[in-house]
Amino acid sequence: MMIYNDLAFPVVCGGVTSEPEVSYGMTLRDYFAAAALPALITQYPTNPALAAVEAYCAADALLKVRSE
Repeated sequence: MMIYNDLAFPVVCGGVTSEPEVSYGMTLRDYFAAAALPALITQYPTNPALAAVEAYCAADALLKVRSE
């Protein structure tokens, strides 16, 4: 099963007088991890690195469910 990691906020710039350029911004995985991080920081206040790892685990789970 493939887990998709789309862009969270893709923006196309230009195009009128120049070639369109896409600003890639953050990935959807990064966005989901950032959304989960505040709650996880409260669970691991003395270990922010563990909170970050857990946030990306949560993001991966969300992406997996989203792709089904």
